[in-house]
Amino acid sequence: MEVYQDLPGGSTRSVLIDPAQAGSTNGPLFNLPFHHEVGIGGKAFAPFDHGGNWNPRFDVRSPLPATDFGPTVAPPAVPSPSGRPGGVPA
Repeated sequence: MEVYQDLPGGSTRSVLIDPAQAGSTNGPLFNLPFHHEVGIGGKAFAPFDHGGNWNPRFDVRSPLPATDFGPTVAPPAVPSPSGRPGGVPA
């Protein structure tokens, strides 16, 4: 598995290169069907765990309750930090 990050300036950096476990010509054939941790694995989801709704073994999220945003005639609003529309600096 390879993960890359495209940067705003147009360049790309490698985030992760996880080589196949087999190391033979069969590589992905025997490696892909099995789950294995990369980095700290499911522990990376701990900051987002709201009452045990993450499955740390397979990194599959259980559905969380919907957030009530109120009626459509009065949607929530967030003030811009600069006080100008869109937060455009003066």
